[in-house]
Amino acid sequence: MAKQNILIEGRNIYFDRHNRPVYYVKSQKRGYRISSDMEKQFKTLNSRLVIAVIMFIFLYLIFNINIYISAAASLAGLGFLEYRFRKLLSNCTIIENFEPKKDSKTNLSTDTSVGGLVLRMVLYLVCGVLLIANAYTSPELIGNVTLQAVSDIVGIAAIYFGLRYAIVLHKKITKK
Repeated sequence: MAKQNILIEGRNIYFDRHNRPVYYVKSQKRGYRISSDMEKQFKTLNSRLVIAVIMFIFLYLIFNINIYISAAASLAGLGFLEYRFRKLLSNCTIIENFEPKKDSKTNLSTDTSVGGLVLRMVLYLVCGVLLIANAYTSPELIGNVTLQAVSDIVGIAAIYFGLRYAIVLHKKITKK
């Protein structure tokens, strides 16, 4: 059995019987086998929403571009990334009526070292705390309720993921 490649992981990622990553679309009951030469591009395009949000933040806060222009440019960027993602999927091997098995999902507790889990946990927690603190101390954000709310939501999500890594780390340490 080949070692799982943990470069690709996520909610809709499963592994077939040959341990190759498969992106599963539940509404279509279809799987897309991700070849090894497409993995990095898939990983980037699979984060297309996060990239669009980051693009908005950079345009609006760092480059001081009008909020409507920043939003339009971010939506255009999201549309382009979505197009590229769908085009990438059309180049993958399609598995009709793919039945994902629960045990074929990637498992962070067995695939990642303790040091890697600690690093991810700490980075997510620090990022979350800094985002929330920045929302209430940065002169650019004070008074802009929308950006403060977005910063708070992203910060809370980062803390949530940090706590999930803490749980995985605890399970891995107590399992030994």
